[in-house]
Amino acid sequence: MREITVNIALAAGLLATVVWAHLAGETFTITLATRIAILALAATGLNLALGLGGMVSFGHAAFFGIGGYAAGILAYHAGTYTDLISWPVAIGGTNLMPVIWLVAVAASGLVALFIGTISLLSS
Repeated sequence: MREITVNIALAAGLLATVVWAHLAGETFTITLATRIAILALAATGLNLALGLGGMVSFGHAAFFGIGGYAAGILAYHAGTYTDLISWPVAIGGTNLMPVIWLVAVAASGLVALFIGTISLLSS
């Protein structure tokens, strides 16, 4: 029971920090809290596979990196005002976090689909 209370308090504290930082206009605190949340989510997934399942998984790092790479490309093109794709339709980068998250999840999902298809067909 104590562990659940501590986890709820930590999550509430992180959420309160993000809300306070947004209202105060603290971009550094927002960025730091976002990184903490993303890395905590990755660590939780790795803990489920390694801690509870006993399986060493390098897939977490691969898909985490693919999503990060896709997010970095979108943010870079938004910051430099260059097109991500210029033909057949011009698509620029974005700094809207929900769009970046969707693209990162889609990129990781497409790679997972490709790797999963090859793995299932070769077994």
